[in-house]
Order: sequence, then structure tokens, then C-alpha cells
Amino acid sequence: MKALLIIALLSAVSLASLAQQDQNLFEVYPLGFADGRSAVEMVKAMVGSTGNVSLDEKNRRLLVFTTEEKHNEVANLMRKLNVAPKNVRIDVRFSGTSRRQDTGAGIGASGGMVREEGITRTRIRVSPRIENTTITTSSDVTQTLLVASGREGILRVGESVPYVDWLVDYGLQWGYLQQRISYRDVGSSLIVEPTVIGDGPLVRIRLTPELSGLVDGNVYRTRFARVATEVTVQDGQTFQIGGLDKDSEFYSRFLIGFDRSGNRQALDITLTPHIVSASGGP
Repeated sequence: MKALLIIALLSAVSLASLAQQDQNLFEVYPLGFADGRSAVEMVKAMVGSTGNVSLDEKNRRLLVFTTEEKHNEVANLMRKLNVAPKNVRIDVRFSGTSRRQDTGAGIGASGGMVREEGITRTRIRVSPRIENTTITTSSDVTQTLLVASGREGILRVGESVPYVDWLVDYGLQWGYLQQRISYRDVGSSLIVEPTVIGDGPLVRIRLTPELSGLVDGNVYRTRFARVATEVTVQDGQTFQIGGLDKDSEFYSRFLIGFDRSGNRQALDITLTPHIVSASGGP
């Protein structure tokens, strides 16, 4: 008798589930400005196990199968998510210092010359002056990068990379590269991804180093996600990349370039984010 009661209850649950599925409707929701992955997670939690949600990334839309009541809730959510993102203007300042060392010999005030007169000949002894000169030059350049919140921008660090072999070894060690490759025309960049938290004034900025160059004639890019840096700062607050303690060994080699004279130049980079409206104003 008890077994029959359990079977009857299970059958009733199954019939109720089938009846609810029969009431489900299919709707398509354009994503607009909404982030697809975030929208999928929120809508899945909303419709529960009796519905179905999938992301059509190519056409930027959600495919939702659920009840009419849930569709009303999903429609309200999508209207809230489909809001133009705020723009973030990032002022980037590059401060570079390069050193050149010149070594040479000559005769001058600090050298010496001794003349010894003889009967049949004159002997001259010369003490050369050895010069070892270090010339330090500096540069200061400011650039502006405008990126929509949640999107990516590219910040070019160097047109050539002195420590490319070390960086390739690092990529092999952490699995970013499967085999040793030989870059040509390799450059370094920082992928900048700002996200405005709520309506501001806090901005979360993620910086991911990237090498790009030609490998067998094709453009090849390597992102070092393990050493990505993420900071949260106030609107208008300046922070320094070169001064971060995290992964200092990596950045001490990555934030190096060549100046126009071919000398190695250590780069000190500071970023200042400013939240702006879609029209470009603050």
C-alpha cells in the first residue's frame, strides 16, 4: 500500500512538471548594451530548473523558454540591463629614463706628457686620460585612452622588447606558450579593462600584459593573465603601474623599451581614470 502511494505521488509530480512545461513559451531577447554572460546567469537564476536559457553570442541575444509570468520578469530585467555603459577616460603618463655609457681615451688636462731631451734624440712619454661618461636622459609623455565600462582598450608600452627571451621562457613556464617561438617585430602592450562600479565614483581597472609580434608571417599575441593587475580607485585618482609590488620581477622586464637612439629605457607609467557620460562630459 505504501509503495503504491509513493508511485502515485511521483506520477503526480511528473504530470505537474509536464503540465508546466506545456505552459512554457519561447521568447528572444536582444542583449543591446547588456553583457551576455552576466545576463545569462541572472536569467537562469530567475527562470529556475523548469525553464531554459541559452546565449546566442553571434547575434547577441538570449533564447529563453519559460512561463509567461517569468517572461514578464525577464523582460523587466533586460530593460534594466540594456543601458548604455559609462565611458572611462584614462589619462596615461609615461615617464622614461635612459642611460648611455661612453668610454674613451684621450690626451687632455687630466692626462700627462713628459718630454725628455737627449743628445741625439728626444723621448716623449704620454699618460692618456681615460674617460668613462654616463649620460642620463628623461622623457615625459601623456596619452589619453577612452574606453566604455566593461570593454577593453590597448595601451602600447614599447615598440621593441629587450627581454623578449626571458618573457618567452616565462610564457613556457606558466603554459601560455606550448613551444618556444621566435618573434619578429615584437612589441609590448597592456590590455586595459575599466569597469565603473554602480554609478561611481569607484572604478575597477584590470591590466593584462600582452606581447604581440610576427611568427612565421602571422600576428601572434600572448597574454600573461597570471600577472594581470587589478586595482579599484576613485574617479580622478592616480595610481602607478611601475610601483606595484605584485610580480615585480616580471614588470621590471616588461616595462622596458628602447628610445629612438636605441638605448634601453625604463618606463614608469601612471594612470588616472575619469568617468564620463556617453556625450563625453563628466
